[in-house]
Amino acid sequence: RGGVAEVGDGVAVALEGARGDLGWSPGWRCPGGGTARRAASLGWLLLLLLCGAAAGPPEPVAARRQEASTTLETAWRLETLSRQDWRRRELTPALARAHEALALRERVLGAGHPALGTSLDWLGQLHYELARFEQAEVLYRRALALQESAPEPHGLEIAETLEHLASLYLDEGRHDAAEPAVLRALALREAALGQ
Repeated sequence: RGGVAEVGDGVAVALEGARGDLGWSPGWRCPGGGTARRAASLGWLLLLLLCGAAAGPPEPVAARRQEASTTLETAWRLETLSRQDWRRRELTPALARAHEALALRERVLGAGHPALGTSLDWLGQLHYELARFEQAEVLYRRALALQESAPEPHGLEIAETLEHLASLYLDEGRHDAAEPAVLRALALREAALGQ
C-alpha cells in the first residue's frame, strides 16, 4: 500500500511522499515490534517517534521513577533510624536523620505534599524534646496545614499533631491556646473511632 507504514500492533500511519534520502529498509523493525515497510523523509522521523512510543516509556522516565522510589525508601529508613535513636535518648543523631529524611521526601514529593505531615510532626517532637519550642511550633503548624490539605484528611494523624501542639502550649503556660487544640483533637478522635 503506497505511502503507509505499519507500526507496532497494527497501527497504520499515512506517510506522504516517496522514498527519501534518509533511506528505507523493508526489513527495518521497530523496537516495540512490527515492520516498517515504507517511509519517506519526514515520515521517517514520525515512524521513529511512533516506534519509540510503542516500545514503552522512555528510559529516563523509568529511571526517574526508580530513583524516586529508592529515595523515598532511604527517607523511610532514615526516619526509622531516627526513631531508634530517640528511644536510646540519642537526640542529636535522631534530629539529624529526621532532617535528612524530610529533605529527601521534599525533593521527591515537593514541599507542599500532604504526605510530609507525619515527617514534620516527628521533627517537631524532636525539637520539642530539645526544648526548642519555637521550631517545634513552626513544624507542628506546617504539619497540620499539610495534613489538613490532603484530599482525604486522616483525622487521627491530625489529632496526634494537635495533641503535640497542645503539649507544647501547656509547657509554655499558654493554656488558652492549648484548650482549643485538645478539644479539636478529641473531636477528631471521637469521629474517627466512635464515641
